[in-house]
Amino acid sequence: MSRLLNGSIEKPHALITGASRGIGVYIAQAFARRGYNLTLVARSQPGLEQTKHLLRKSDVQVVTLPADLSVSAERIRLLEEAISHNGPIDVLVNNAGLYQPGLLEERSDEEIECEIELNLNALIFLSKAVLPAMKTRGRGLIVNMSSLAGLVGAAYSEVYSATKHGVVGFTRALRATLEQEGIKGVRVVAVCPGYVSEVGMFQGYQDAYDIAAPKWMGTSHPDAVAAAVLDALDNDDPEIVVNPGPIRLGLGLSALFPRWMERLYLKLGAHKTLRPLLAPVSKEKVDG
Repeated sequence: MSRLLNGSIEKPHALITGASRGIGVYIAQAFARRGYNLTLVARSQPGLEQTKHLLRKSDVQVVTLPADLSVSAERIRLLEEAISHNGPIDVLVNNAGLYQPGLLEERSDEEIECEIELNLNALIFLSKAVLPAMKTRGRGLIVNMSSLAGLVGAAYSEVYSATKHGVVGFTRALRATLEQEGIKGVRVVAVCPGYVSEVGMFQGYQDAYDIAAPKWMGTSHPDAVAAAVLDALDNDDPEIVVNPGPIRLGLGLSALFPRWMERLYLKLGAHKTLRPLLAPVSKEKVDG
């Protein structure tokens, strides 16, 4: 995706949301190794600067833009600034997300609206905003970070699971539109990690509640998730599942035998992992 500018090769440009912590940091490092200039977006300016510091030895330009992606004006501003600093956006990685488990009836309306806005609405609007320029140039990639919770239901995570199912559905539908319109150079991919070790949303709860992923599912290192995102640069798979366990077989069987697999997941303790999250614990302990 490199461009020729004034007789020299200009590095391609990747915009990564949720880049101040967790998986987003690993994704940023992976793109820097591939020679992409980066625009890093998150709410936390200090977190973004920490990520930028990790990339200080990379031969790429790194721009940090703090923004609240739930606000429409903020989304417009960050895209304009990103393009002014690093040029057209070749890759958009919609990684920003929020996970707030609990009993649905105990969630506040504000919490639910915030989770939907960040996990799904912001992703849709950012994708909408970058599409016209990508179509005009005839190239571009949108990577939408979903989850295994976007392919199966996750107990105590109704809103999160709904948004991640929405991400998968949005990705599939947009791919269908691009295919129907004969637009070959613009691609969109959903990446669906399971439990991720060491960093990320689950790790915070794991540390706070002393819980672990089911052994039959296992955990993926964040490097594996970042590698899956990079894989989308070279391949056109609609969805990339990141999980070391035999989850792909389960996903296939779930489509054929939904009730039977529902009972099997319950018997295997797939949902028991999150049950302790209903106990009260301080937000500071979860955020670490």
